[in-house]
Amino acid sequence: MRVVSLLIGTVLLSSLGWGQSHISLDYAADVGECEVDINQDGIADGWISYHSWGNQPIQDVGAIMSISSSQRFRGIGSQQITFHRASGAAGQIIFQCNLLAMSRRPTYIPPEGTPLLFRVRIQTQNLQGITPRVCVRMGDRYPIVIASSVSANTSGWQTFSGIVPLERTSDGAFVVHFVVEFNCQEGPFSGTVWIDAVECLWMQFSAPQRARPNPLSIAHHIAPVNHWMDLLAPPPDLLITNIATVMAVKKHLTNLPGGIYLDPASTRADGLYPLMDLYGGYQWVLQNRPSWLLRDASGQPLRNPGYPYLYLVDIGLPAVRQQAIHHLEYLNQKLPLPEWLFLDGIMAWWPSVQYPTMDSAFPAWTGYLQEICPYIRNTLRRKVIINLGSWAGNFVDNNPGVGWLSLVDGVMLEHVVVAYSRNAPNYRYQPYRHNRQTLARTDGSWWATLRAVTENRNTTWLLVVMWDNTNIQMFRYILASYFIFQHQKTYLMVEDRGRLGNDTYRNWVSRPEVWVPLGQATGSWYIVAGTVADNSGALFARNYQYGTVLVNPTEERTYSYRVPRAYKNWDGNLVAEGTVLQIGPKTGVVLYAAPEITLTITPSSITALPGETVTLTVEYRNQGLSDA
Repeated sequence: MRVVSLLIGTVLLSSLGWGQSHISLDYAADVGECEVDINQDGIADGWISYHSWGNQPIQDVGAIMSISSSQRFRGIGSQQITFHRASGAAGQIIFQCNLLAMSRRPTYIPPEGTPLLFRVRIQTQNLQGITPRVCVRMGDRYPIVIASSVSANTSGWQTFSGIVPLERTSDGAFVVHFVVEFNCQEGPFSGTVWIDAVECLWMQFSAPQRARPNPLSIAHHIAPVNHWMDLLAPPPDLLITNIATVMAVKKHLTNLPGGIYLDPASTRADGLYPLMDLYGGYQWVLQNRPSWLLRDASGQPLRNPGYPYLYLVDIGLPAVRQQAIHHLEYLNQKLPLPEWLFLDGIMAWWPSVQYPTMDSAFPAWTGYLQEICPYIRNTLRRKVIINLGSWAGNFVDNNPGVGWLSLVDGVMLEHVVVAYSRNAPNYRYQPYRHNRQTLARTDGSWWATLRAVTENRNTTWLLVVMWDNTNIQMFRYILASYFIFQHQKTYLMVEDRGRLGNDTYRNWVSRPEVWVPLGQATGSWYIVAGTVADNSGALFARNYQYGTVLVNPTEERTYSYRVPRAYKNWDGNLVAEGTVLQIGPKTGVVLYAAPEITLTITPSSITALPGETVTLTVEYRNQGLSDA
């Protein structure tokens, strides 16, 4: 151990790479740009609007909401409110966003009393009979006025801002609302208001940081998190989810590749998210384009058995493909499309009149991808990632998916390594390998996944693996398998599907195994025991800069492995040189010998008077098995 005493005035922590990153954390990041309207009601997502004239619709009292693409402070649009009525009683129209509430409780909440900066950009034109006022609800206090009045003609965008300390309500809850009031006089009123770029900033927030001690690339796909702030610590490397969450996280992680979900195989019957339905909704298709729907043997429209609100469309029809392209063009006008477009349900198939067998559906899907993917890539200038379930075998041995790889940028393989069955709720390990040389296109085995990922290194692979989060050995098998598969374009997400994905992100990235100090891979996988030639099983290994990964993916075999040097295991316990490990079925082992530095800084005094010298004792120790 080496002990160093330093005068505080001469310590330059940043020169040692210890500098803390500070950002402005924006609680309005997912709603503040006022330009996303997924349900197409004219009101920007995350906002509500109400008035003081009873229960009639707001448009009946003289206020029309819409998203404007022609007037905007930044982004691709703003919230437009057009006022017009000939007569009526005085009253109030409210436009409100609940930034902090129990239903929107973020991971990071500032200490009580922390000053929050509120900002909004507003433009008005020819307002008559209406006076806008900008307010904040903080805890039990309302209104806290940011701008007592806004002129009838702002002659462009104006910024209104104020600082309000964070307070709790009388019952201890944090409640923060941003409100724009429109106070309406008796009689007629008219004019237009645009709202954009709303912010609620915790200035000088200490951004979470954690070094990556191995080449794991973290992904998050669709499954819910408690709040988008969960995705900041640690940040993912690839994010595919709803557009609001993508926008919020990318506002703080500007270089994060993001993507949004689309369903090319189905149209929705529940009326939700019409902007994201490529085909206009089931009712519209049934009434106007009934030939687009797949039919069962009795002639009825075919539903997705797992999601009964989804009806399957015939992706082999040229008109269906053109409708998809037309809607993608519309989306590009309406949304700030991120880098990736995620096409779910590729090869979705159930017996239908049009496609009685799976074989008959493959040419239709090939034609669909040949038409849709070039449009996304060449015209929209976006990347395409497709979900084919666990069918890794489709991308080897000249199966149809091999030809698809040139059309797409990435492939999701879902339920690989470990799968989850909704019908008989349980987790099951995917088989090691089927007893054949050439893989079927529907093969989801461990061996098929290994081959698909490692034989196609120019393709981005998103591996979504299911996990019973009470089974730590299962998680270690999953992570070790990833370390055998991975290359520069391979991402991992581990989902507790049995709990409907709740807390999925935080549950698995907080596991200590994720941060095992392996360093970088020094080569590809190899066989330690057994053989891949006879399909019966093998013990797979891969060497890393500071260790070795071992995986036994078989169902029944146990392999012996003699440790060539002193290592630590998953639990940080010492494994002596020459130890013989018995590695049973479906087991993943990581052995590492990395530098592990602990650092303590101890002041000679906790408090000091002005001008008094404080000595810091810095102690650092390498507790690992390799030189630092």
